[in-house]
Amino acid sequence: MILSMTGFGRSGRTIGPKELNIELRALNSRYLDLNLRLPAELRNAEPEIRQLLARTLIRGKIDLVINIEGEGLKTQKIDSKLIADYYAQLKALQKQLADDAPLLPSILQFPDVLKPAVDEADEKEKNLLMEALSEAIEQVLAFRKQEGDATEKDMRKKVGRIMELLQEIEAADEERKIHVRERLNNLLKELPAGSFDEKRMEEEILYYLEKLDINEEKVRLKNHCKYFFEILDKEENEKGKQLNFILQEIGREINTIGSKAGFATIQRKVVQMKDELEKMKEQVLNIV
Repeated sequence: MILSMTGFGRSGRTIGPKELNIELRALNSRYLDLNLRLPAELRNAEPEIRQLLARTLIRGKIDLVINIEGEGLKTQKIDSKLIADYYAQLKALQKQLADDAPLLPSILQFPDVLKPAVDEADEKEKNLLMEALSEAIEQVLAFRKQEGDATEKDMRKKVGRIMELLQEIEAADEERKIHVRERLNNLLKELPAGSFDEKRMEEEILYYLEKLDINEEKVRLKNHCKYFFEILDKEENEKGKQLNFILQEIGREINTIGSKAGFATIQRKVVQMKDELEKMKEQVLNIV
């Protein structure tokens, strides 16, 4: 089973006279990237929120928005020290200007004099919050699984196609070997007798044939494809990085086969393999 990194969840709770609303979005990212927008009264729950998101969502760009609507926690707090400072400065200025206008109404309009008096959430409110958040997370995970199942099915099909093409390459490789032997024989026949060192020529031909041999690459490619399926079959959820690494190894063997083969039939198969591989490279970027 694999999980997509994208998903969406929404939940809410009624807390006394207030309504708690949660929206949770998950997008693909190389790492876990948490972005939280919380009301001030829920700041004391932020550590627990981050722990829950990290434990359940594992990887991705996670955007969490929590809003509280309705009554509660809206009273104003007066900063008496700041008012006294403003008053002292304005009173001194008032004496210089011989002005006796009332100062307090004006001071109350100054920035930061009045602030919302925020009460932090108590244990009951935090429990309701975490309960609602867990519901939103479950929705995200359900979305991730649904999309992940579709991606896994498609990737299995693509790797299976690469293995089919590999079988076709193995069949074509026999034809290539015959073609290479014929070409070498024809070249040797064209050389005048005694114009070359036979032993040295034999060594050069063996070296040339070794450079053209693709048996090791075919074996490694087959093993990488089998390992890809093994990773898909694992019970763990976090597989994206492993699959990405295996795709890189698969790509390396495909490229080497294409460069060493020098045979049109095989190179056409290699192009088809690369097409399947590139599609999977895009898909794996969105896997947890």
